[in-house]
Formats: sequence, C-alpha cells, structure tokens
Amino acid sequence: MKTILVTGAARGIGKAIVKRLYSRGCNVIFTYNRSEQQAKELASSLHAEGNGAQVTALRCNLANQEEVKAMVAVNKDLFSHIDLLVNNACIISNPSQLFLLANLNLWWEVFQNNIRCVVNTTRSVLPFMIRKKQGRIVNITSLSGICGDPGQSAKRQGFQYNHQHLLLSSILERV
Repeated sequence: MKTILVTGAARGIGKAIVKRLYSRGCNVIFTYNRSEQQAKELASSLHAEGNGAQVTALRCNLANQEEVKAMVAVNKDLFSHIDLLVNNACIISNPSQLFLLANLNLWWEVFQNNIRCVVNTTRSVLPFMIRKKQGRIVNITSLSGICGDPGQSAKRQGFQYNHQHLLLSSILERV
C-alpha cells in the first residue's frame, strides 16, 4: 500500500487529490494551515468510508521551515514510509489585480510563501525517499504559474523554472 503526502489539501484541488488517492487504497497524509474545519471534515468522511487505508491530517505552515521540521520529527514513522509527495499548497493574493497595480510587498510575500512551501516540504521528505531508494515528487502548478495571469503571476513563476533542475539533481545524485 502506497503512502502519499499531499500538501494544502483541506479544500480545492488538494482535497480532490486526497479523495481520489484514498479511494484507490493509498494511505494519505495531508496538510492544511488555516482550513482546520474543512480538514477535519475531510478526514472524518474518509475514515467513515473505512476502506482499510489510513488518512492523517496535519496542521502546518509549510512556509515556516521550523514548523515543517517539527511536523516531520513528531510524525517520523509516518514520513519514513512516504512513496509520493504532492506539493500542492500555495496562496494567492488578489487574482483580479493587475501586476503593475499590485502591492509589491504582498506580491513578494505570495511568491516567497509559495516557493518556501515547496522547498521546505521537499527538503524534509527527500531524505526518507533517498534512504528507501525510491519515491516520487509531483509539483502542482496552475495555468497562471506556467503562462502568467495578471493577478497570480507571483504564484509559481520562479518555482516553475527552478524546481525541475533542483529536484531532479537531488534525486539523481543520491540514488
């Protein structure tokens, strides 16, 4: 049975990913930051299905490296079995605001938050995958992260270019 970590999964695309993976018999760990009620409801509804797989919801601000380290340390047994990491967590600011009109401090906050979520989580999970000599990492981005969008241009632009080289290099050098 595969164990999969999905970040930012209390609602939206992350929630749909969790539900699909769980329905296929995977053990699923998912993170949330602010959507505690939605996370509890998702975990409860999946537990009620009782398909034999496990589901675990963990609260964590993934942009904070110390919180990610603490989450992994406290749940080391869970994380040592991860076969797949789905980096889905992100924030957006004002999706309808044009880039030139956006508050530059807020733009950088969104940009840095979204990059940190991916980097912090990947750096925490990758050592377990390297020890197992197996594992996969999937990075979710929106269409606006690939081709740009007036208000969401900070969402994943920097990550889109750099993540492939960073992650593939890390995996290939150590496995």
